[in-house]
Order: sequence, then C-alpha cells, then structure tokens
Amino acid sequence: MKKILAVYNSCGISGQENIVYYVDAIRSLLYQTMMDGGEMKIALSACRASNMWKIQSENTFHDLISYNFIEDNVPVSVTFNDTVDKCVKHFGEFDGYLYIDSGISFWDPSCRFNALDMLYTAHKSGPNALTAAMPSNDDGRQWWGIEYKPGEDFVFPVGKTTNLHCQIFDNEWRKAYGRVLPDIFASHCMESVFSHMSAAIKKKFLMTQKVHVLHNHSMDGASIGTRIGQEPDRFPMSDMFETGGLLFKTRKTMDERYREGVELGFGFEECKEYWRHRPECFDSDGYATNPELAPFYAREVFLKPGEFDYNSLRSHFVPSR
Repeated sequence: MKKILAVYNSCGISGQENIVYYVDAIRSLLYQTMMDGGEMKIALSACRASNMWKIQSENTFHDLISYNFIEDNVPVSVTFNDTVDKCVKHFGEFDGYLYIDSGISFWDPSCRFNALDMLYTAHKSGPNALTAAMPSNDDGRQWWGIEYKPGEDFVFPVGKTTNLHCQIFDNEWRKAYGRVLPDIFASHCMESVFSHMSAAIKKKFLMTQKVHVLHNHSMDGASIGTRIGQEPDRFPMSDMFETGGLLFKTRKTMDERYREGVELGFGFEECKEYWRHRPECFDSDGYATNPELAPFYAREVFLKPGEFDYNSLRSHFVPSR
C-alpha cells in the first residue's frame, strides 16, 4: 500500500502571507483521493507564521493535517526537511515525500481530485528518484533550453532541471542522502543538482504532463530570506543566508566543491558557463559510472552539525490523527 507525505510550505518572513489562498490550496489538497487503498498524510510546514495564520490553519483544518510551526528565520529547504523528519519520526517512513510550494493549488479541472494519485503512478512508472507535476507557469524551461512535447512525460538529462514547485521525492532518495532537500544553497538554485543526484543513485528525474497544477507566483516572496542584496552573477553559495548575523555558513565555496567532485561527475547550475558536469562520467542510460558520486553529494550539499544543527530549530509540531 502506497504511503505519501504531502508537505505544503508557507513562509511569513516577508510579512506578506496570503492566508485566504493558503487555506484554499490546502483544501484542494484535502480533496485528493489515493486509489487502491493508498494513504496520504498532509503537513503544513510554516516558517515564521503569523499568529493569525497559526490560528486560522488550526481552526480550519483541526486534526486533518499535521502542523510544524518553525520560529527561526530559515530557508524552505531546512523547514521542509525538518517537517519531513518530524513526520517520519511520528508516522514512520513514507514511500514518497511531496514538496508543495505555497502558490500551488490542485483545483486544475484536468485532474482535480486525483492529481496526487496520478503523480505517484507516474513516479512509479519507472526508476524515478523524483517526479515533478507540470505547473501552470514558472517551470524555468527558458533557462535550461527545454521543450516539452504536449502530453508526454520528459526525463531530464543530467545537467537539466525544472523549478521546484510540486515534486515527489522517493524514499530511496531520502535513504541515500539522509535528507530530502539539499540545504547548503539556502533554497536558491538547489534544483540544479537534482538530475545529478538522481543519476548518482541510478534513478531518473521525471516531469509528467499527465498532472497539471495551478501555480500562483511568489505568494510569500521568491526565495525569501535567502538573498542578501543583489548577489553577483558568480556567487560562491556560502554565507548566503543572513538575518541579524550569520545563521549558517558552509565551509567551502562551490568552486572548491567542483574542483573536488568534477572527476566523479559533479555539476551545478549548468545554465551558466561554469560548473558543467563531465559527460564521460555517465553511461548511456544517464547513470553515474562512479559509485562515489552519491556519497560525494551526501557529504557536500547537506549541512553538517558543525555548520547548522537541525535539533536547535525552535519549532512546534502537532501531528494529525
């Protein structure tokens, strides 16, 4: 029996919460049906939620969903990972972990009540590490030179990606890397390593056009809290998240990581001219040939306790029934 954790993510750091939209989006999620006896748990992962949003969400949904209210200013990669960890500790492991950004709604008439079941079916149609639903806008194809054929699923080649809006991550991904979302990037540009990380564990990264979801852009700010001013085009990706003093700091720049990992197949943000992966490090199926690439990503794109301690997060978790 399939068991899915769907995590809806909101952020109040910018002070521009769209509570009416959030409620409607979560309601659309509650209307989803999992076929063949499947089970879905829903969690709200809310960073710096206002008291109004806390009260409104709990008074509206009661024990139908779980709540994880994080009080620290941290990026969505951290809050999502923390919510997944807390849900796994309470409910046990899931077959898949669905990331849902705050602008996503499941009211699209093409698959209004079975979008998640269709997404999971597409995910399990092959050796997929993660599977994305097609958002109504902002999929990022212009950055990556991708053209989707109408109605056809698309497997991302190594070095290509899509923006993170509504994607299911397989439990094999979480077991291989320890967490779901890479967190050294402070949310910004982390999607660019998804195809490499999939290939490193001998799996694919799929976009299914069988599932369309509505997307309202920047509902609580794009990569809010993770950008310090106007960063230069070539940014080191360390020391990026700062609020009243440094919250976390990685010990290496991306240039250092690239020099260490390029011989294994490491790549990052390949829509630019630098940090390109070496094609000879991957076979004809698009899988990494060196088994050390997965451990390298596990070490290098996730924060270590000396850099950031998840156990130090101030949060309040309330599980669903």
